[in-house]
Amino acid sequence: TNEALSHRCEHKRQARRTRRRCAARCESSTRFAWGSAVCALEHVAARDADCLPAVLTLRAVSLVNPTLCAPRMVYFVRSTMAHLVARVKKENQPCVLEGARLAAELRATASPSDAPQSLYFAGMWAFWVSEDTALAAQLFRALADVGHVGGLYNLSVSITAGHTGSRDLAQAFELYLKAADCGHLGAAYNLACCYARGDGTAVDQSKAVQYYQRAADAGNCAALYNLAMRCRDGNGIERNPARMLELLQLAADCGDTHAMLLLASCYEFGTDGLRQDSTKAAALTAQAVQATGEPDATRNLGICYLQGRGVPRDEARGVTLLRTAADAGDAGALFSLGHCYHTGNGVPRDCARAATLYWLAVERRNVRAIVNLSVMLRFGDGAPQDLRTAVALLKLATATGSNSAQRLLDSILTEDSILTE
Repeated sequence: TNEALSHRCEHKRQARRTRRRCAARCESSTRFAWGSAVCALEHVAARDADCLPAVLTLRAVSLVNPTLCAPRMVYFVRSTMAHLVARVKKENQPCVLEGARLAAELRATASPSDAPQSLYFAGMWAFWVSEDTALAAQLFRALADVGHVGGLYNLSVSITAGHTGSRDLAQAFELYLKAADCGHLGAAYNLACCYARGDGTAVDQSKAVQYYQRAADAGNCAALYNLAMRCRDGNGIERNPARMLELLQLAADCGDTHAMLLLASCYEFGTDGLRQDSTKAAALTAQAVQATGEPDATRNLGICYLQGRGVPRDEARGVTLLRTAADAGDAGALFSLGHCYHTGNGVPRDCARAATLYWLAVERRNVRAIVNLSVMLRFGDGAPQDLRTAVALLKLATATGSNSAQRLLDSILTEDSILTE
């Protein structure tokens, strides 16, 4: 058919393009094999397919011509690292083992001029894929000793995480400082965090802002978000709500879910100079869910659908989203899902199920769940009546400043004199 013919022609065109790309890189059969493997890795990474055949090809080529492969390890890791890390624990253990072996062989056989780069990526494989943090720290220390910027940064990360045997924050701070002075933006961000928290150095909020700004200027999402919070609170910088909103938007645009949710909250309630806009709030919340599937974002989107805030009301979809977030252990989702069962909103009313969900939320210190569960325990609604437990729970809630918990506690103590004896 015409469709099948068109498909075959397109397949041939793709094959020709792949051969031209390989030929452009490769001047020998060994180079051709390397180029083919890299193209294969690009293909499988884009389609979530099996990486193992391409990795095996890379390993075979590295044994034939390690001098060729070592300098190109950069391209290999950049093309596949994120893909492999995402899949390794699920289904692709052979690929990880071959990748780690390839990195070790490159490190062992690289020429002196290629040694730092090969050593660096061997350390990256050990840290992120093989999860051999001790070996990674050893490799990064060897690089740091010769002033390699990546080695300085990753060694400081290893020290901060305690992978070197001792968690020496002062030493980690010095390494971050050296790496940041060499232009490493990740080190600049971590250095800002050190100044903000006093990790390995004295607290200095103005210097924290300085390094957050350096990282933010290069597009670091977390730095943009932290700067926005400082503009909101006036911490180390003059309070500036307009600047806060600008930074939040930049952070949201580059994928920071915290920024998306805070910006959504600003639109939802019309705070910090923004006009109230439930539609934009729901869109930002949906964007956060799509980006990472964070439980708090999923819960907020579920509530939007339950209440029809910024989206068409869809109770079934709202309950599904709440259930997803609750399964991930989100306290707010457990409370909201319990409330759905308590009131019959989107699901058949089931007070026993509601009480179970409230208990799970109470274990995570959700104050609204404490209040609702205390009411159920007071009247024996969905759970056996238990006034003493209700009072004990309400005392926990009043300690957090909950007015509703205090009113309910006063009511129980007034009406049920046996509890005051």
